[in-house]
Amino acid sequence: MNIVFLKYISSKKKYIFRLVNGQSDRIDFLEMRVYFNRKFMTCTLKSVHDQSLFEKDLPFHSDGFFNRHTFLFNSNPIDSWFPESVTYRFEHSAESLTECLSQISQDLTNQGRSFFTTDVELSPIFLLGRNYIDELQVDKDQLASELQYETDIGRFFKMIENETYKDLIDHLSEVWIFPKEDDLRDYSLEDKKYYFAFNLLYYHINQGRKKVIRNSIYRDQ
Repeated sequence: MNIVFLKYISSKKKYIFRLVNGQSDRIDFLEMRVYFNRKFMTCTLKSVHDQSLFEKDLPFHSDGFFNRHTFLFNSNPIDSWFPESVTYRFEHSAESLTECLSQISQDLTNQGRSFFTTDVELSPIFLLGRNYIDELQVDKDQLASELQYETDIGRFFKMIENETYKDLIDHLSEVWIFPKEDDLRDYSLEDKKYYFAFNLLYYHINQGRKKVIRNSIYRDQ
């Protein structure tokens, strides 16, 4: 993997690295966060098709297909349970820090390669979602206003009653089919269908805009 350092966000003690993937409409990157006083680091793997999430450093719910993120898991943790399972600990010495970074590099090679080389664009779910928004004929400003209203009155994801959103969910339900083993391994799969629809509609709303519009459900995270 070709990894390039991009920036440091001092307010969050976060280092951002970009991965060169050769795909113009997808951005792969790493977020490494350092908790110096508490002597540990975490690393998050991210892959997004909605570039506004990268350019504006916006949080988002991982939908597993269009905009994804996951922690890098420590293959040699102090404890196998979260949050220790995603924690890389170090002491305040050059040797300890070097060892910590070496462990992260090793786990990136093993886990990161799998995460970033997974071609989600071949999935029927991804293809159906992209085709839906490519053919969508709605007023973007009105759709943004309606989705914001849903949030303002306390309707999130499964509770959203917007007709465009519900229609997209119905379409996705036709291909949102997973083996029982997948459901047991990832209990959030059903929720991700709603995150996917939400992410798709905001991607559609922001296409061609100079100013990114994001729902407050994300801005308040």
